[in-house]
Amino acid sequence: MYKFNILDVERKIKVLHVSQSLGGVETHLKLLISSIDSSKFEHSIIIPSEANSSIIQFLNEHQISFYPIKFKRGFHPIFDMTAFYNIVYYCIVLKPDIVHLHSSKAGLLGRIATKLMGIPSIFTPHGISYLSMVGMKRWFFFGIECFAKIFTKRIVAVSYSEFNRLVYEIGFQPSQITVIKNSLPETGFDIQSNKDKNGPFVIGTVARITQQKNPLLFLEIVKLYSERNHNVVFKYLGAGLHDHLISEFNDYIKTHNLSRFIEIIPWGSVSISDFYNSLDAFALTSIFEAGMPYVVLEAMSFDVPCVTSKCDGCVDGIEHDTNGYLCITAKEFVDCLENLSLSPDKRKQISMHARMTLKQNYNLNKNILLHENIYRQCI
Repeated sequence: MYKFNILDVERKIKVLHVSQSLGGVETHLKLLISSIDSSKFEHSIIIPSEANSSIIQFLNEHQISFYPIKFKRGFHPIFDMTAFYNIVYYCIVLKPDIVHLHSSKAGLLGRIATKLMGIPSIFTPHGISYLSMVGMKRWFFFGIECFAKIFTKRIVAVSYSEFNRLVYEIGFQPSQITVIKNSLPETGFDIQSNKDKNGPFVIGTVARITQQKNPLLFLEIVKLYSERNHNVVFKYLGAGLHDHLISEFNDYIKTHNLSRFIEIIPWGSVSISDFYNSLDAFALTSIFEAGMPYVVLEAMSFDVPCVTSKCDGCVDGIEHDTNGYLCITAKEFVDCLENLSLSPDKRKQISMHARMTLKQNYNLNKNILLHENIYRQCI
């Protein structure tokens, strides 16, 4: 395999990305690929065969070569072995200088493949696999993460929460890990609020209907808030993308007669800017996040105050009652959201501090240089 020579200044560094996940990882990849210096780096990507049309469209528009393969969530020996051989095959064919592995399944298979082939690799967990598990399943995946250490040279974590778990739970050396936070472009988004100022208070979220996002807690917030005040509308954007808890979700809405207070919006059916511009507040009920969630950063960029779970990722960027709120129980969420609904001045104050946080800590224009440097260091 060709080894990159730092003196070969005319040739671009070839980076092969491998990811089996969508959602926030997709956002991360889009921002990374579109922002990095294209005169110095050439990207290709292995994506899941069930990838949605938005990532395909993006890759085509940016003329990025992509290679769909079949990934299965969880432990599936036959499918996993096939995916492993596919990763090896594309590494042989594409001859990348470095392979950047995103999320757990791609991270495990890719780390083993690149280690055996002698190709430098970087692993970005985007949330460590066992955090979404309970009982023996959690211990099983924790064991897999510990086993994968022997195949791991360099990690890029997206938050200090993730850094701490990698060091103090799994046992990586701090010197193996670089923290590069999830970030947004400094230009931000187009804020043109289409909110009816005389209408109900509008609270929204963007989340898959899966265990990690804790959608039933969101519905509990809807129930408790609407019992106190009927002048409210909740919007849930994200249906149709891995709806693992859709039956429980719909049953809760029906049982508690919440349909008049909540609008369920399929993923990809509305403009993201229109969605954020329609909100008075944003709520995220996740059990954990890898880093500051992109949806929270996006809401901040639209001057929408955020109320989030007091969990990994969110606690890295939210300072309670300064640039947002951190909550655990449904009552805490409702109290904070009511406080925002009753005080436009408080909403402005929270939004102002949130914008300062974005500019100082989550600025892609600055953080993309860290990615470029880590690629150069690893080859």
